[in-house]
Amino acid sequence: MKFIGSRILSRRKMLGLKGKELAERVGCHPPDISDWEKSKNMPSVESLIKLARALNTTETWLVSGKNSRVAGNGDENSKIMRMPIDYMGGDGDNNTVTQMQDEMINDKRDIIELQKEKIHNLEARLAKLARERSEEFSKKLAG
Repeated sequence: MKFIGSRILSRRKMLGLKGKELAERVGCHPPDISDWEKSKNMPSVESLIKLARALNTTETWLVSGKNSRVAGNGDENSKIMRMPIDYMGGDGDNNTVTQMQDEMINDKRDIIELQKEKIHNLEARLAKLARERSEEFSKKLAG
């Protein structure tokens, strides 16, 4: 998860986009893009979906680097590229739509698991900090 910023940055540069241009495509502010690229902040799930579309890739690849199905690199099965056709009543059959929906659900489950992991890590850091402060306070009272 810590490399999501580098994947956003590398993909943006690969596409020749400026941070401001990507922000316009995603519907956010340029400082948001900068914070995400520097891993100062994580995009929300909604922003992640928009980022994936704007960067012509998948949410899974942005979050984990897995399934390196980057649309535009010869992978015609990229769900990001298929989505508008399938949902607008194009040539996609119901099996394709169902498979794509299943993949998206799995991607979202992966994102949720990564967010849970992040929360767990933050809680652990907060608990450690609380213990350290409590110990410092106890030492001050004793000394």
